[in-house]
Amino acid sequence: MLKNHRKTTTILLTSGIAILLSACQANTTANKPSPQESLESTSIEQNTTEQTSIIVSDVTEQITVYAGPGTDYLSIETIDKNIIEKAIKIESDWAEIEYEGKRGYVPQKDVPELCTDDIIRLVDSMEENTQPYPVYEKVNTKVALLDETMIYNAPKNSSSELLDAGETVTLIFPEMSPIEMYMQIELDQNGTKRRYYASVLELLSMKHPLLNFDSVKDTNAIISYDGTAYYSSSGEVGSMQDDWKKTKEISIDETGFHTPVSITSIVKSYNVNDAAMAGKFGWRIPEDLQLKNASPKNAVPSNMENIVKYLFEYKLPLTQDSEDNLNLIVELQTCQNENRIVLKAGEPIESLFEQKTVLLREHIAEQMDLTTEEAAKKEDTLIKSMYPRLEQDKTYHMEITFSNEFNETDKGYYLVIDKELHIYALPIIHGATSLNINSGETYGKYATYGENATWDFAECMMQLDDESAASILKLLTENGFEIQGFA
Repeated sequence: MLKNHRKTTTILLTSGIAILLSACQANTTANKPSPQESLESTSIEQNTTEQTSIIVSDVTEQITVYAGPGTDYLSIETIDKNIIEKAIKIESDWAEIEYEGKRGYVPQKDVPELCTDDIIRLVDSMEENTQPYPVYEKVNTKVALLDETMIYNAPKNSSSELLDAGETVTLIFPEMSPIEMYMQIELDQNGTKRRYYASVLELLSMKHPLLNFDSVKDTNAIISYDGTAYYSSSGEVGSMQDDWKKTKEISIDETGFHTPVSITSIVKSYNVNDAAMAGKFGWRIPEDLQLKNASPKNAVPSNMENIVKYLFEYKLPLTQDSEDNLNLIVELQTCQNENRIVLKAGEPIESLFEQKTVLLREHIAEQMDLTTEEAAKKEDTLIKSMYPRLEQDKTYHMEITFSNEFNETDKGYYLVIDKELHIYALPIIHGATSLNINSGETYGKYATYGENATWDFAECMMQLDDESAASILKLLTENGFEIQGFA
């Protein structure tokens, strides 16, 4: 249900256009015209003035604005075509326009002068043939709102309405304002369709503590302690009143833990908002790099497998010191009558790489015994395979920067257990650690491209080998935890 929230009258300041008219004066030495000639001249001037006045008054063209790309969307209003300021994007045969701080849709044929090659074309699916204009796929993903959400006719628009929690909306396309990222959405209420804009963080409830927890309950192991059942998950406790709260922390140490811990497969953590957050064109939300409530879905491959391979050589450093000591931190957490158990182990990733910036190609060269140039070419091919929408005529590189913003007590990985009792390790990202993709005409020449693979890295779920998984499960049961399905 939509609720009236606030309406602000927009005051438009219009400035007049000064027109300078220059009159040509007749030669003063010429003979003066006769009275008849003067009369005829005056009549012509009057008629010309009247005709000009009629033309100016008739140039207005009325055009109907719709709330989406088609006549099946709500008709918003009829406007003077002259007040249309620009086209935002084109979809099918319709143009999204901006006027007087508002947005709507009109037929493309009515505003051909605005539909230039620099305007985005929005499509349902991409075609292989090259177009002279930028083409993007619609996100086309339905999400149910976890929270009440403010919606607007346009980004930064002052007039807003409130959409109730529980409403289902279709995500269309993101748009970045100078201060905030918005998402265009489509709402269909009893056959009345209309498009709006909403803040991404608010729309997707990125700060909601129970985001995706239903998927966690569907796929992850149930672990009981002192008679209370908990779902295996990832995620930190929060400082807000409604956030996850830690009720107990248990430290378990095992000396002589078998090592090394091998990675048998790498998958992408399942997230019901994956399509919404990543989009079909590499969209990222840098404010929320750390996943919450991750759950394993083996059917979802990760495009970070080779990156992890080059960084860790398929060996996971969960143990510490020469005695192969495993320190397992177990946190029991609760939120709004839901319970989860969070396992953490291993040293911070950042400590292993000594808080520095490394080049992916250096790891490739070392492990594959390649020259710098050969490794750079291998790196470029790898990155383009991970992100197919990168421009194929450019050369790409990855710079990995490790932050020093972590404490000695911090851990490097979450350990998540699924219902089949497989164990997955998820990297814990500290501070400004990032995996940035850059482009340059020559190797070693960097120009920021804007692609960031940090989110994909944080979503990596690295499956532990069966022996390591069994050892950890056994260690938990020996310390008072009951794992459903594990004897």
